[in-house]
Amino acid sequence: MIKKWPRLILEKFKATKIFNQIMKMKNQFVEKIFNEKNDTESIADYSFENYSGKKSDFVKGESHLVHNQIFISYCHKDKYWCKKIMKHFSVLQRNDLVTIWYDRNCLCEGDEIKATIRTELQKSKIVICLLSEHYTTSKFILDFELPEIANLYNAGRVTIIPVALRHYYESEIPFELDKVLLKVPNDGTYLAKHCHFKQNEILVTFTNNLMNRIVSTQAIRTRKLFGE
Repeated sequence: MIKKWPRLILEKFKATKIFNQIMKMKNQFVEKIFNEKNDTESIADYSFENYSGKKSDFVKGESHLVHNQIFISYCHKDKYWCKKIMKHFSVLQRNDLVTIWYDRNCLCEGDEIKATIRTELQKSKIVICLLSEHYTTSKFILDFELPEIANLYNAGRVTIIPVALRHYYESEIPFELDKVLLKVPNDGTYLAKHCHFKQNEILVTFTNNLMNRIVSTQAIRTRKLFGE
């Protein structure tokens, strides 16, 4: 197992290097705006016209692009796993790459939580589903949350990343897992099957891969802004 650490360190180094590059490009973009536009209102308008067509993608009066949002879909009985994954995702938050939403307080079912979940899903670009027997037998998830996710996925508005915690009922998943670009673990096993050390290795690799994807996507958008 000791031999695997250099590879993990290299992955972290690559992710950090890419992140630094996108931050440099981002700062150049902001400097370019300030050189062309003198007030914050004009800066927001410039971004509105040239960045993504959505004024919400730029915070008026501030010189930064708004993050991607990740939505974590899980059953409350798997709260332990959600917290474990959030510990690793703190790297993404600390690097100011994403915002993450999940039901922290185990809210009760009802119209209010449904409205909240629907709103947060609409704001998200990535949905991470923590798959288990609890997840695929939850009435609330099967009747409401998964159909909402499937609608956004079929419309091409979100990327779904399944994380297989334990055995689950694949027949209850309303989208084809074989077609998703990234699965965790990537060897067809279940996270709970592995020892604590291996679980952390899998989640570190997953977080680094996710960071690379997010940073690469932002780099492509930034290059388009410069007409490269």
